[in-house]
Amino acid sequence: MDTDLIFEKTAKGLAQLAQSDSALPTASREALKLVDGRRTVQSIATRMGVTDLVSLFAPLVEGEYVQKNLGLSFDDDRTVRVR
Repeated sequence: MDTDLIFEKTAKGLAQLAQSDSALPTASREALKLVDGRRTVQSIATRMGVTDLVSLFAPLVEGEYVQKNLGLSFDDDRTVRVR
């Protein structure tokens, strides 16, 4: 997995976080909370103390809870910036 990959939550991902129960593994659900369209998968995994990126993010990708950031990111003031 590309360690510089950046994901953003899909509508399904946002809905999953709004539910109290989850079909996702605990670590993947925690990673989903940290997905913000700006952090790389490596930075999320490091923050969580996880080394296996594939097992952490595969359930999120396969379940369509996240998608690749399409080249847009947000500055701290929420200004859209094209990368």
